[in-house]
Amino acid sequence: LIGKSSQIKNRPNPGLQSVIVVGGGLSGITASYSLARRGVKVDLLERETEFAQHASGNAAGIYIGYLARTDTPMSRLNLLGFEYLKRQLHDLRKAGARIAGEETGVQRLAYNERLAGLHEQLRNTPHASGIAHAISAEEASSALGLRVELPSIYYPTGGWLSPPDYCNALLNAQNENIRKHSASEVDEIVYENDLWRAFSSDGQLLAEARDIIVANAFEALRFEQLSKLPIGKIRGQTMSLPASEMSGRLNQVLCYDGYIIPEYEGAHFLGSTYDRKNDTLEVFEEQEEELLQRLYAKVPSLKSVEQERGPGRVAFRTTTPDRLPLVGALSGSPGLHMSLCHGSRGIVTCAISGEILAAQLLAEPLPIDSESARALSPERYAKRSRSEFPSLLGA
Repeated sequence: LIGKSSQIKNRPNPGLQSVIVVGGGLSGITASYSLARRGVKVDLLERETEFAQHASGNAAGIYIGYLARTDTPMSRLNLLGFEYLKRQLHDLRKAGARIAGEETGVQRLAYNERLAGLHEQLRNTPHASGIAHAISAEEASSALGLRVELPSIYYPTGGWLSPPDYCNALLNAQNENIRKHSASEVDEIVYENDLWRAFSSDGQLLAEARDIIVANAFEALRFEQLSKLPIGKIRGQTMSLPASEMSGRLNQVLCYDGYIIPEYEGAHFLGSTYDRKNDTLEVFEEQEEELLQRLYAKVPSLKSVEQERGPGRVAFRTTTPDRLPLVGALSGSPGLHMSLCHGSRGIVTCAISGEILAAQLLAEPLPIDSESARALSPERYAKRSRSEFPSLLGA
């Protein structure tokens, strides 16, 4: 599907020279990179003093193709995003970028009915996918280096990376075309005289351009133009676990109702909770215990190993009711675009979403099929209110 044209009607802008991007995390940086590598000047506005903070500041993120039992816009986005990310990582590293992480392979234990069904489907049609394979518990244990009790869906070309390293590599690769504005919190965006203007809370003009991309996660709701979108957030707590002689045997990323990254610089990265009830950055000891108990239940060989806990960390995922990101333009607001709500899979979906936005802005063929582009478009919620979705935290 890469390079295939779409029937989506874009706002043609072949003379595009500059764009404002609000939000200096994964979604904003990948969108900035996609535009900058086409020669577009980008003003990237980030409220923190450093880029790649909050959820984009986690020590590790997992990338796999996320197969599904049926073909859907989400499954297509995941597969395209996975392949695009791998090529992008190869190019960045070949150019000299240092991005912590490794293509270790990823195991997803079939711990629930949905994954067990996908495992069975892959087992019965072993050549249907080159992305993943169904393997037994014994095979999974041998590949992992630690014993597990459940069969696994094995993604041999999956792996993990450091999101901050990845973000910095993208910024450095396009240093000339991305103007980085840290400590620049956007309080209001205004459209006047065919230009978008971003203002701080004290009325300072931070940047102006014909087009603007909003990519600041849950904070997008502060802007009047986006305030009715059903954007929710889910609290996630992660932790570091110092490696032991036993845990150091882990060779691959292991996913279950949590995940653990192989040892890197003497520690493992463990995640993550899904907490819709709390809206605080405080680290809860009981949730750290929950993360450990999930690990021990799936990897019993680690249960008897006494290990000190490393520092915990809290960040928020943004999400939509249908779990698809919001990628594209919003009608009624010429030149207003967004890349929001990538949930737990932003490592895989953000970069390809940046390519989608760049193609839309420059009237290029889209890198995704038209059905998927429509499914991602924020237009699907344009006439609905957040009040229709009471389950969203903060609604």
